[in-house]
Amino acid sequence: MTWLFFAIGAYLLFAIVAMGDKALLVGPLKTPETYATSVGLLGTLLLLGIPFLGFPVPQGAWWIAMIAGASFIIALIPYYRGIRDFEVSRIVPATGGLVPIATFLFVFLMLPEARSIDILTGVAFVTLVFGLVLLSKEKGITFSGAVLLRAFLASLFFGGSFALLKVAYSLMSFWGGLLWYQLGSIACAVVIWMLSPVVRGDIRSFFGKKNEKAQRSRAPFLFFGVQGLSAGASLLQSAAIYVAPPRYSAFVNALQGVQYAFIVILGYLFSKYLAGAFREKITVNKIIGIVLIVVGVAILAFKSGGTS
Repeated sequence: MTWLFFAIGAYLLFAIVAMGDKALLVGPLKTPETYATSVGLLGTLLLLGIPFLGFPVPQGAWWIAMIAGASFIIALIPYYRGIRDFEVSRIVPATGGLVPIATFLFVFLMLPEARSIDILTGVAFVTLVFGLVLLSKEKGITFSGAVLLRAFLASLFFGGSFALLKVAYSLMSFWGGLLWYQLGSIACAVVIWMLSPVVRGDIRSFFGKKNEKAQRSRAPFLFFGVQGLSAGASLLQSAAIYVAPPRYSAFVNALQGVQYAFIVILGYLFSKYLAGAFREKITVNKIIGIVLIVVGVAILAFKSGGTS
């Protein structure tokens, strides 16, 4: 059950990160492309581990890990657009409800050993996904085509990224897979930076001396703080993907319900003090969704007990 604890720990941190993402995207970093590029470029810090852990010799799976990393950065663009324009507790679960399904389909196609799922495991998976979807629904509100498109695109690339990373981990070491994955993210961010003058200008403005207002508001410090927590969460999530048996790979994503439960609570609390950035309210659907997620996690914990 080690992978289960890694996943839950990761999503507890991701809940806090989502709140920081919202604050940045409605404030100093209004362009999702700029934010996604900044996140990718910040991944260069992982290269500091090379002198201590070594540089893995390219193996047959290195390009798979790089594609996974690039897919993750691409997924961030529609994801951040949704966070900027809608409630965090709505767009994030809407995307997250599709990610486990996309991951399951990709893993099912790529890893034959992931195709053996018993009835109880299937019930846990459906319960988690249904809880995620229910968290994103609210009486009297329907999703527009733009919302569904953003959620679908983000989940497609997120799912592909996680599945490809699992494949890479099955063929190489954890450090090797993680490093080549991050190099793929960096390469994708560099390409966006080179092709977009707007992104280059926004990054210089945000982190440079010209952005005196951002400096006074300490927005760059918020960015680095949020990304520091995100790095820790990503590391735990990668560890969960690496350790989890293939048949449980999609569950690493389905467990995002833990994150969304905390997002609902944190968003509601933050809305009392930062109403301009956060608009959250507790509804019956969200409460039922949280309960279903707790049930799904309990079933999964019981079923995977003794499995690392």
